[in-house]
Amino acid sequence: GHLSQADILSMIRGANAEVLTSTVSSAVQETALSSAKAAIGTNSDFAGVAEAIMDALVRGFGGVWRCIVGLDVHFGCWVRYGEEDYLEVRFGDLRFVVFKAGNIPQADVIATARGETPNVRTSAVPDGVEELALKTMQEALGKHDELNPIAEEVKEEVSKAFGGLWQMLLGVDLQFGAALVPSAEAYLECSFGSLEMVLFQAATAEEADMLAAVRDKEPEVRKSSVPEQVQKEALRITIKALQENDSFADVAEAIRDDLTSTCGGMWQCTVGVETMYGCGIQPAEDSFMEMVFGDVQIVVFKAGHLSAADVIAMAATQDADIIKSTAKDEVQQLAVEKAKAELLNHSDFASLACAVHEDLNKMCGGGWQCLAGLGVHYGCWVSVAPEAWIDLKFGELHMIIFRASRHLSQSEVIDRAQSEQPVVRKATLSKEQQNRAIQGALRLFGEHFRFGDVAKAIREDFIAEYGGVWHVTVAVAEHAGFSVWPANEGYLNVLFGEVEMILFKAFTNWF
Repeated sequence: GHLSQADILSMIRGANAEVLTSTVSSAVQETALSSAKAAIGTNSDFAGVAEAIMDALVRGFGGVWRCIVGLDVHFGCWVRYGEEDYLEVRFGDLRFVVFKAGNIPQADVIATARGETPNVRTSAVPDGVEELALKTMQEALGKHDELNPIAEEVKEEVSKAFGGLWQMLLGVDLQFGAALVPSAEAYLECSFGSLEMVLFQAATAEEADMLAAVRDKEPEVRKSSVPEQVQKEALRITIKALQENDSFADVAEAIRDDLTSTCGGMWQCTVGVETMYGCGIQPAEDSFMEMVFGDVQIVVFKAGHLSAADVIAMAATQDADIIKSTAKDEVQQLAVEKAKAELLNHSDFASLACAVHEDLNKMCGGGWQCLAGLGVHYGCWVSVAPEAWIDLKFGELHMIIFRASRHLSQSEVIDRAQSEQPVVRKATLSKEQQNRAIQGALRLFGEHFRFGDVAKAIREDFIAEYGGVWHVTVAVAEHAGFSVWPANEGYLNVLFGEVEMILFKAFTNWF
């Protein structure tokens, strides 16, 4: 008959240990041998001895240890273990194998799973999802030797076919666990042999639940450029808003309003889930604060303003967007070209608008106006001439180019002419006569409100001073045209901004 396990253990209690193979440390070996001797003396079956040795090693050294105990003459095993985690010992007729389990390579797990029939454990997915997921899984098992690309392929195929953000978990069933909150009708659990697969869509937590979960959390200030007193006030206001509101929008609005009323200025606030949160902002100096309450991230800031130079530099890289235009095609094209060119030459809105205005006046006649500014802070009301309105944008830069519908009165034009630098276009008068005419005109612009009065005074002055028959015309240059026959050395054409003056001595000696 056969000896019982209790008899065998009783017979070897005094036997010495014979180490057959060891790759473990001396400490592990000593613990294994001492625990084996103790277990032989206190147990009556092999399983109890093996469990006692395994527990001693796990407690002493951590990890996943295994122990096999059996009669030497009926013993054989094949195990996978770490390089320095194997010990084989004999006590009389009893053999012990102690090892720390080695990880099975992913390629081996996958190779085994390829021949397995899928076992669907739980399926709560829309029609077609299960069929596509299992088909894709089997195809991916045949193409890959790692788990990540298999999971990625199944996830992508299902997401592409059915929409939504699907997730995929893969692992060996003995080392696999998951705690998930899937969406309704969006969970599939299946195994291919020892390979476990979970496909799901994560449920979205309600904002009220998320806010309730973070109300007792300590705030973490990630970044702050605000003064210390403002930071303390912002934390107090934020904690109060979290306690009193059940939606992100209401929390943000409450924080914004309280900060604005308490600290002054135009404060802004954003609230979101930290793992799904991002923002790109330009805060004003010393007015940015980022804080986290559990999973909820909150940013408060005062918006900073881009400089005119920054807006113009950014606009120079953009194409023109014509919002509305009543101008002729050739005028519109010219206006866009000139505006685009001037963006490279200016760093403030005033000089930019002035340059565009002057360019168009030269190319298309006078009377053109230009407004330039930031689109979000822009509005205007003007009276426009027919076919003379172009409303365009270069990125955030808004420009309106137009010709005014009414002409300035003579008094308004004369008043503006006083401040203009005179430009002599053509002259045959002496320098003395030119200077007398120009200075006289500038003086008369300050004394009279009609072109006729100015012209009459200059004419009378020249007749009295130089004799002969003199004529003077004063008019808006855009609406003036002259053809005269002056006497030799008796002609002057001069511009005062928009005002053109022609002074000439009549030619009288025809015969």
